[in-house]
Amino acid sequence: MAASDAGRHGAPGLVDHTNLEQVIQGYHGPSMTATFLGDFARYLQDVAKVPTASSIRSYCMDVANLCASLHFPRPIFPPLLQRALDRETAAHPVSRAKHPATPAFVAAFVHDGSIPRVLRVAAALLWFSTLRGSEILATSPTTVKPFSLRRQDVSFAPDSSYLRLSFRKGKPFAKNEPSVRIIVRPDGGQPHTFDPVDMVLAYLRDTQAFDDGEPLLRHADGALATKKHLLDAIKKKARALGLNDADYGVHSLRSGGVTTMRAHNVTDADIRAQGGWLSEAGDAPYRRANVQQARRAQQALAVSRSDRLGASPAGVDMVTASTPLLPPAAALLAFSHPFAVT
Repeated sequence: MAASDAGRHGAPGLVDHTNLEQVIQGYHGPSMTATFLGDFARYLQDVAKVPTASSIRSYCMDVANLCASLHFPRPIFPPLLQRALDRETAAHPVSRAKHPATPAFVAAFVHDGSIPRVLRVAAALLWFSTLRGSEILATSPTTVKPFSLRRQDVSFAPDSSYLRLSFRKGKPFAKNEPSVRIIVRPDGGQPHTFDPVDMVLAYLRDTQAFDDGEPLLRHADGALATKKHLLDAIKKKARALGLNDADYGVHSLRSGGVTTMRAHNVTDADIRAQGGWLSEAGDAPYRRANVQQARRAQQALAVSRSDRLGASPAGVDMVTASTPLLPPAAALLAFSHPFAVT
């Protein structure tokens, strides 16, 4: 076998994060259609020590999608590997739901001067707009997505009381509805730690060297702000606050926004409009338990002293589950049972 063929069809276990590009282009490692993803999964488990089967599956799918985006053959996901990952996931289920960010967490993040400014602006936008991170952030520092949110997609009210984000892609847009988020300046009569409208105005003013047709969120050196950048910053801040960073991610802002709105008794209709959900239960995956909701609900469930055993509040007819419509005694006496013995 020629030297090039030996490198092309090398022994298993040669695929790792350092040579993915060479393997995809066919210069190194196993065949793209044979053991490529299997070898990469082995590297993730044995060398990178990725802790869960679901994460290994996600990384493998990311690599497969990368191949397709680069116009290379999409590698086969071996059925044997899929079944093994399914068994491992079923045996050791891991919740992927992140804890909701609280207003205190968001304030601490936004006011942390060690965090790049663009990421603090991104967090403020996500918190007040209930957007997904992927809707305003890039996937790569150098790759501009076709429908990226651009600087020119941000507009302000004449009195700067609110700003409008106009999207060219999204579920509402696909149904010929405006795909828009409105972020309002906090009420002057209410205490607040930061103003998202002012943050965006200042950010746009200080980055005006960038063209209006370019993506909105960029670092000072021009690199695009990515979801991974924000994720890393959120986890770092969680650790600094003494929290478990595994419980927090970019989606914590979205679920935290929904949870906080529900805690403050915002109507379902307003929550749906705020988050751009088209169905009545669209925000259901983002709801989290919170003390305010529990307090409101349990005020109705509280057992008073008059509810003690043997006491019946005046004017309340007590019924049992087995006889929910038990007639009064007089009606029972007048009732002639068809099977009564005479």
